[in-house]
Amino acid sequence: MKELSSYIIFEDDNLMVINKPTNIHSSSIPSSKEESIVTHLRKNFPDLDSVNDECGLLQRLDFETTGCLMVAKNPTAFKYYKNLIKKKHIEKQYLILVKGRFFDKKTTEGYIGSRYRRSKKVSVVENSKDRFLFAKTSFSLEKYIEDKNISIVKARTSTGRRHQIRAKAANLDFSLIGDVLYGSKNKLEEFFPEERNLPKFVLHASSLSFIDLNRESIEIKASLPSYLLI
Repeated sequence: MKELSSYIIFEDDNLMVINKPTNIHSSSIPSSKEESIVTHLRKNFPDLDSVNDECGLLQRLDFETTGCLMVAKNPTAFKYYKNLIKKKHIEKQYLILVKGRFFDKKTTEGYIGSRYRRSKKVSVVENSKDRFLFAKTSFSLEKYIEDKNISIVKARTSTGRRHQIRAKAANLDFSLIGDVLYGSKNKLEEFFPEERNLPKFVLHASSLSFIDLNRESIEIKASLPSYLLI
């Protein structure tokens, strides 16, 4: 990973937003020496250690996921933005890549979770169960690339359940290309043989919208990885 400063796409006195690259953990893993966004924050912004034990990290994106990652710069901001997240007052948009032509528009509501705490996979069910949380996701077709028979799809949500978009897309029979855990039979390399350092699958946190500490309306967009510029 290059210098962390090259990934900062927004910053004010209270908040920093990073365009997270793929193939790096958001948070440090105990007993692991692998680098993470938090280890880079600690190295480059040591004052953030006073915010919390994860240097102000407000959310987590999976290892493969790219895009907008929020970091609070002081305890007041951490409390404020955590409250926004809890109350679902931050709208998040993602881009995913699936095989075939996706629906023009599709909204799904249901409960998402797993029976076991350490389960690697989550399920989507219609009715509430123990350890399952409500999640609403709105999908819309951004672009269909006919010669590759793949779709770039926008997913909009205010919740951030674990694997929410991956599981919801798979539940619609549109697993993310390369997402073997949720049933994909293809690899990204089949569609982008010229690209290097591809993630296992495409899940890009493309934008965030919210009201900041100064009561200003803010929208932040993360530039697209090269393989989405098609």
